[in-house]
Amino acid sequence: MIIIAKNQTAGDLPLIQLSSVDAKIPASGQSTLSDYNTVYEILVDAELWGYIDSGDVILNVDGSDLTKAQAQVMLSEPPELKHNYSATENPTAGDDSTGGYSVGSVWINTSTNVVYICTDSSTGAANWSSSSGITASGHQVLRQLIHFIEDGPAEGFVSGAYKETTPNGPFPTSEIWWESSSKLKKILELTTSWTGPRITQEVWEVYDADGSTVLATVTDSISYSGPFETNRTRTIT
Repeated sequence: MIIIAKNQTAGDLPLIQLSSVDAKIPASGQSTLSDYNTVYEILVDAELWGYIDSGDVILNVDGSDLTKAQAQVMLSEPPELKHNYSATENPTAGDDSTGGYSVGSVWINTSTNVVYICTDSSTGAANWSSSSGITASGHQVLRQLIHFIEDGPAEGFVSGAYKETTPNGPFPTSEIWWESSSKLKKILELTTSWTGPRITQEVWEVYDADGSTVLATVTDSISYSGPFETNRTRTIT
């Protein structure tokens, strides 16, 4: 989905809350917001809402300019524009009780903050894909490797995580964070390769909530000059 903001004024309009490169919509110009932001980030941006409400910005979705009313429905405000759809209109049958609203090819579940995108409606029965909106509290518990690469799980995770290092001694090759000392589910695993007294490879793996599915792997290959590290190459899979 391509979302473009068209500036109707003679001055630049800043977009502080969005992460676009220029962080603005240029005077009498436009910015392709979807190049730098997720659909959810755009839909919940209050600053963009204000520009549309004042008439300073026209929102264009997949080549079509939306009216002010359509753009306001597409964004996450105001509450009075939100309404329930029947199960046949919702992207997932039987989802009517959760509430939501839509415009064009976007449908938003207002209880779960899931944005559904219509990928094909040519057959008359829309096919939908979804992406979850990220809240501050939700971000704490995302199982992304960046959250753990220093020293295991922190705020946002259940306390009682248990770290096991093997083998005993000065050159451990495995460090595993488990959800508890019962060691039923892995959270994070570091596998270390040594050449003499130097670490030449580190492999980080972060696990899904099931404790066995690997979500992301980061491999560092490390080079030295004498006893000092000179460079490392990182592979992310």
